[in-house]
Amino acid sequence: MKFSATSPKGDILLQEGDTLEVNCSINLTHPRVMGLTSKHIQFSFSKHEIPDDRLQVTQLDDSTAMLRVENMNASTPLLRCNLRHPETKKEIPVCDNQIDVGCKLLKMRFINS
Repeated sequence: MKFSATSPKGDILLQEGDTLEVNCSINLTHPRVMGLTSKHIQFSFSKHEIPDDRLQVTQLDDSTAMLRVENMNASTPLLRCNLRHPETKKEIPVCDNQIDVGCKLLKMRFINS
């Protein structure tokens, strides 16, 4: 029985300027997360700092939190979803997703000579 999941699963591919949306869900009946809810889910990026004012975290229900970041810059951060226990402050790793944000392709115009 899994205690967590992210959606979309696996690597996430975006173009520069796209919006990133990731749901992180926990199984509330799993012994590892008993007593914790989506209020305890935290998102963080490694290898790339995104200002806190650009991170929008919404609790969709007791088991799921959604991260939304608009206008992503070209980068390759690792997104971490963790549970933070309110009393012990211990972090429980939930899921990692590799994010790859590439540059938009330029429109090419050919001129015949």
